[in-house]
Amino acid sequence: MAKNFAGTPSTPPWLTACRLTSNSLTTATAGASAPEHLVNALKSASKGYGIEKRVLLLHGPVGSSKSTIARLLKHGLERYSATEEGAVYTLGWMNEDSGDVHWCPMHEEPLHVIPERFREDVLPRLVHHFDEPFGDSSAIPTYYLSKLARRDVTVALGGDGGDEVFAGYVTYQADKLARLYDRLPGFLTRRLAPALARRLPVSDGKVSLDFKARRFVENALLEPGRRHYAWKAFFADGLKRAVLSGDVLAALDGASDTYQVFGSCYGRVRHHDWLNAFLYADTKVYLADDILVKVDRMSMAHSLEVRVPLLDYRVVEYVFGLPGHVKMPGFGLKRLLKRTMRGLLPEGTLRRGKGGFNVPIPVWLKHELRPLLQEYLAPDRLRRQGIFNPTTVSRLVSDHLEGTADYSRNIWALLVFSLWHERQTGRRHVGGGSGNGLALGTVVSEDDPGRQLGYAWRPGQAE
Repeated sequence: MAKNFAGTPSTPPWLTACRLTSNSLTTATAGASAPEHLVNALKSASKGYGIEKRVLLLHGPVGSSKSTIARLLKHGLERYSATEEGAVYTLGWMNEDSGDVHWCPMHEEPLHVIPERFREDVLPRLVHHFDEPFGDSSAIPTYYLSKLARRDVTVALGGDGGDEVFAGYVTYQADKLARLYDRLPGFLTRRLAPALARRLPVSDGKVSLDFKARRFVENALLEPGRRHYAWKAFFADGLKRAVLSGDVLAALDGASDTYQVFGSCYGRVRHHDWLNAFLYADTKVYLADDILVKVDRMSMAHSLEVRVPLLDYRVVEYVFGLPGHVKMPGFGLKRLLKRTMRGLLPEGTLRRGKGGFNVPIPVWLKHELRPLLQEYLAPDRLRRQGIFNPTTVSRLVSDHLEGTADYSRNIWALLVFSLWHERQTGRRHVGGGSGNGLALGTVVSEDDPGRQLGYAWRPGQAE
């Protein structure tokens, strides 16, 4: 079982209890009866979770996974009819011009998130509650959404697991496309396509066309397991080695390849059809050690419990027993879930593409969070830490700030690590005489002002 930096198991006991093993995957055929069986599994799950008594906590724009839970929450699995029953929270849009974010709970006024306030008040709380260098920026809206829901309830339901169980990530489309790409002539796949991808203008969008194109051509010709892993990783192996300091690389003695964590899960099922093999590995690694950890830590930061009905053992065991082509015929994502919910959900919801939490981290790093980069990723500080190569990190930051490349995911991960490292070591280094330093204070619990959580950062003069 994977463990976090605190030494405690990251994989929830109920996920282990669902008996998802390599033997759960079959090559049995399944036809028109699959949606009927899935409906029965969802009904059983709804009874087990007492869904009619819970509030629904939605993550991002409402898609098929969240709408399925909303459907169970409001009406069970009878035919769709519009009502206003049930408490549903979802998030809306961002203002890309100002960098401000307006997240909109259903039937409430928008939650206006000001980046400067996030930097000064909320980011230190995130570092504290994770107690490890957690680099997924979607923790930010999860934190705010949990805070909203906790005003009304103590238990909520989420749609997490739908992408891993029902094949909802675009990386599965990329995996299928790569199988075709590999058949093209080498001058196209190794020379022309990479050259064209490099010429695409850099965008600050979360998963922009240029980002997807570059990621695809960089990794499409790797062996399948490595390829799928590379599309989810922040740091390619070469960049990872360049970012780490010489002392760290020497101490690792060649053991810097983190693929082995994913590869060990993938290797157990690689003889099954390719889609089920990736769904299994993502469920065991990405879902367990990123998605569920994020939701658990950010919800419990507000004393909110989030439950995930789509990961009920009856749903997981049934769906993983189906062949991959039932879940993803052609390039359609979540096709089985959408077939099952047709007639139970509005057609517009079923046709909606995959959404997500669109936190404008690329923009924030260039503007509102820039003081933190100048402070916590400064070359002198990195040399004192002795973990990262200051020259490489400075190049990543410079290229991103100048707009010649989008290294926002890498820089955010490095920044969070540096903030976490500061908290662990207790060092209180503050910027010098430029007047742009960040004075350190303390963070107190929102619920208990007498309880200190860690450090806060305020713009101000050096101490």
